[in-house]
Amino acid sequence: MTFTVESGIEMPKRARGRTPTKFPMQDMSVGDSFLISCDPQDKKVLANWRRKFLVAKTAFLKQFEGEFKTATVSDGVRVWRSA
Repeated sequence: MTFTVESGIEMPKRARGRTPTKFPMQDMSVGDSFLISCDPQDKKVLANWRRKFLVAKTAFLKQFEGEFKTATVSDGVRVWRSA
């Protein structure tokens, strides 16, 4: 069996996982916040939204600087830009 070495062929994009949820972190100034509406009594839903935000925040912080805080409020999860 012989193999041919080729150049200039692009690697396929990874199809693994889901597309990250788009949060408006880049549009925020210090002190701004946004609400992720969900049922605060449903611990599973809260954990899922916090995990989604953590993934998006990690990707954001690879390119930009900033700090974010989250808190459970009466109508979901609120995210603040703190620095």
